Order: sequence, then structure tokens, then C-alpha cells
Amino acid sequence: MPHPDVLIIGAGIIGVTCAEALARAGARVVLLDRRRALQGCTAAGGGMLTLQTKAPGAAMRLARRSMTLIREAAQRYETEIGLRWCGSMILARTPAEVAHLQARATDLRAAGVEVELLDASEARAAEPELAPAVLAGSRCDTDGQVDPALFGPAALDAALRCGAQLREETDVTEIAVARGRVLGVRTSDGIIESGAVVVAAGAWSTNLLTPIDPAWEARIVPRRGVLLRSDRQPPLARPLLLEASYYPQKSAGRGEARAFSLQQLWDGRLLLGGTRSFAGFGDALPTDAERGRILARAAGFLPALAAVPFPAASAGLRPWTPDGLPLVGPTTIDGLYLAAGHEGDGVTMAAVTAEIIAALITGGDQPFDAAALDPARLTERPAW
Repeated sequence: MPHPDVLIIGAGIIGVTCAEALARAGARVVLLDRRRALQGCTAAGGGMLTLQTKAPGAAMRLARRSMTLIREAAQRYETEIGLRWCGSMILARTPAEVAHLQARATDLRAAGVEVELLDASEARAAEPELAPAVLAGSRCDTDGQVDPALFGPAALDAALRCGAQLREETDVTEIAVARGRVLGVRTSDGIIESGAVVVAAGAWSTNLLTPIDPAWEARIVPRRGVLLRSDRQPPLARPLLLEASYYPQKSAGRGEARAFSLQQLWDGRLLLGGTRSFAGFGDALPTDAERGRILARAAGFLPALAAVPFPAASAGLRPWTPDGLPLVGPTTIDGLYLAAGHEGDGVTMAAVTAEIIAALITGGDQPFDAAALDPARLTERPAW
């Protein structure tokens, strides 16, 4: 059997979509995961597709491109992925937060994002269950969501149908490099040779790169994110709901960040967030105290949530980077690529990440702004 053209380390949503894009372009792809596919951070995350939470500039333009690609993928896949263009609403409860929403709306409109500012009565007319403490909201009707529990398997199925291979419970212990070029990987099952390797292992990605060069350490840091999950519920919130502090806390570099977020999936299940904290690689389940803090905060925005049971909770290690952007592109080792560091934007940015990686390896056209995610931006050239 010939060696694969590309090895992808990590079968989360990023690795799976990269595998699909490469396989569709004709590459022989082998996808490796140390556990089961789509069972890490992807399984513990949500599926918000939002421009309201992005900084104007390259990040926002790439997110918009990715959302377009997800729309196209939904038409191509043979199964439901829970795609809904339900819009989003960001909520303010203090005059300072209202001013923040106003300033953000100005910046977003300048970047071409359609955002409408709502006063308290208008926000409650749109969402009658909002608490009296809500003073204003900013609404973006072009935002939406997918269900990661459906999107990931649909992308994986498409990749396999295009000829990609999946090897689960295969731990990559070393990336083989000689004279500045990647040779393949050493795994728990032996050596696999390939002239192209994509590291898409989320928060663990730099652990594979650090033995090659210590400069990779701390370029990607695990950030534990907690979500609560309900069973199917009657309609409660049509748009995605977030509090005004969500955007600044999303990029915070220390401590525990707490911000209300709520999404009702296509089948009625609710995903309620949440907290973010830098807690190393421990992925223990959420504690009762964490659940209590999330529920108490949520009731301050939507009191009806106090009566909703949330029997399940998840904690995922989201790969955080110092500048809040993922690392997608080549390294200084020939044939070695990185596709990681998406923090909470893995689902949103998956499709454009796959487009960038596939174009780099197969010689296709790069999407506009791809250079903004080049891994070299965070450090000087490593001394491989």
C-alpha cells in the first residue's frame, strides 16, 4: 500500500474538516486520533456561528468565509447538521455595557456586519423572557449555529467517502524530522511515513512540536470551557443569546472568565454557558459549584432558565493562543503544517481552516486573509 500523501494528527472538528477538504482535492489522507474521533473538545463545545463576537478585520472576514463554506457543506452532506440562521443577540445590563454595545455596533457596521441596536422594550419584544435588568441588546440576524454532534460526523463521513482513512486509538508519540523535512510520524502502532503532516491536536498540538523546538511551548495553552446541557425543551430562545462581557472575556489571558451564553439547538436542546479557566490539562467534569454559578448568572438574563433541568454538563480543553487567533499554516519544517489554537471558535473556523490547509498542500488558491493565521506571527523563526 502506498504511503499516504498527508497524515493528520487529531480527529476533532478541525482535523476532520481538513481531512475532507484534502480528500476531496484528491489527496490520500490518513486521520489519526489518540482516542475516538470527535470525542475531545468538539464533543464538549457548542456550535455558535457568530460575527458579533469577532474583531473587525481578518478574523471576521475569515469567519464570514467559513460560515459561507459551512452553508455550502450543509447542502453537500447527506445528513442533517442542525444548521440554523437564527441570529444572535448580545445583552447589556449596565450603562457601561450599553455604551460598549454601541461602540461595538459602530465597528461592526463599518466592517459590513448588519447589527441592530435594541433598547430595553425592543429587546423584550424580540425575546419576552428577558429579565427586567436587561437594558439593551444588539441583534445580528445573519449569525447562526450548527449542532457539533451532527456537523462533525457528517464531515467525517464525507471524508471517508472521498477515500480518507481513520485510525482511532492511535497515539502519535513523535513527528519524524530529518534535514529540515518531515518524514512521517511514530505511533503506538509503529511508524507511518508521509511527506506532509498536519498537526490538528487542539490544546495538545504544541506538545508534539516542542520536542522539535522548545520555542513552540506556550503558543497554545489549554483553556477549560464548561457548558450545561438540557434535554429537549419547548421554544425558549430563538436567537443565540450572550451577555455583553462575552467578547472581552473570550480573549482574556488569565483567571476564570464567566459569561452567560445560551443556544437552543434545532431539536430543542439548550446549551448554557459558561466559564473559561486556565487549569492545565486536567479535564475533570464540572463541579456542582460551577453548575450553580452558571445557572445563577443565567437566571439574571433569562429567569425562566431557573425552572429548566440541565442534567448533563461538559468540560472541554479549548486551545487558546496569546492573540486570540488560531495558528493555521506551514511551519519552518518542510511538509509540516499546524491547524490548531481555535479556542472557542473551532466550529466557526473549521471550514476556512480546512480550505487553507488543503490549498497549501495541494497547490490551490488561498482564501483572502489566510496569512493572518500564519503560525510564524507569534514568534521569531524557530531554530529548527
